[in-house]
Amino acid sequence: MSIGRVSMREFANEEVVSECQTYYHHIREAAFLTAQLVVNIPKGPTSLISQAFYPSYEPAVRNLESLIKFHDQINATHRGSFYYLGDMSYSFHKQN
Repeated sequence: MSIGRVSMREFANEEVVSECQTYYHHIREAAFLTAQLVVNIPKGPTSLISQAFYPSYEPAVRNLESLIKFHDQINATHRGSFYYLGDMSYSFHKQN
């Protein structure tokens, strides 16, 4: 069963959100190579919801060390963050 990890991050200002997304773009492939899909959604000018999907718990757990390292590297720019991990119960992707 596929697994989803949803992270919520609140940043100090809009510039930091942009810098974080640029940084994430550069490290994503190496740091999160077990993720099948990653979607970042701005929730407001200083907040971001990140959704990462994995084929099962094992790849998600293997990726946890990279996720913690990423959070540690950008921690000074955060006002707060948290994440949830759970089974994906529904998925729809329209093919064009």
